[in-house]
Amino acid sequence: MNPFDALLDSFRKIVRDEIAAAVKSQPKPKLTYTTAEAAEILNVPETWLATAAREGRVPCLRLGHYGRFKLADLENFAANGETNVA
Repeated sequence: MNPFDALLDSFRKIVRDEIAAAVKSQPKPKLTYTTAEAAEILNVPETWLATAAREGRVPCLRLGHYGRFKLADLENFAANGETNVA
């Protein structure tokens, strides 16, 4: 048996533990964003975004009377500008 095998096993365990801790500490990605969060992402006033969503110029999901925005829709809107999504 190689005398360094125990040392290598110890290093492997340390690396595995560090990777596992790093993965656990990462936040889960958000599926949807509130109007305030989406407005911050787009760097526009919240009232403008709410109006544009009501008018169908910005895609949004309706959950009851709440509007929620998907990141992919926000990125697409930012890249392509206003479109009629109604």
